[in-house]
Amino acid sequence: MQTLRLITQLFAALISHAYMKVFSTKTIYSGPLKSTCMPFFTCHSCPMAVYSCPIGTIQHYMIIRQLPFIVLGHLILVLAAVGRMVCGWVCPVGLVQDLTYKAKTPKIKISKKWNYFKYVTLAGWCC
Repeated sequence: MQTLRLITQLFAALISHAYMKVFSTKTIYSGPLKSTCMPFFTCHSCPMAVYSCPIGTIQHYMIIRQLPFIVLGHLILVLAAVGRMVCGWVCPVGLVQDLTYKAKTPKIKISKKWNYFKYVTLAGWCC
């Protein structure tokens, strides 16, 4: 199952960043697929990105002070149909998270008295 998920993630990352002409033209893809919003994170201004990211699209509509009904409807439909499966199986950010999790890093043991520091930080942000 893990191998199938990795293959799916790699395929999705390749498809969503398939504009290879960037190496010869040095321009960002701006074709008709860029107006299609896919339900996973990818930088909208990435030169190889073929599809539009929902977060970047929502930010764009916020800047021009309009409500992105199509994007929000698309996201609601995807979430209702498959939930967070897209995050783990299709999103390139999920692939990066899985790969960085497998990297061997030294683990640092933190004292138990620091457990409450997160609440102090939260209170500082709220005030």
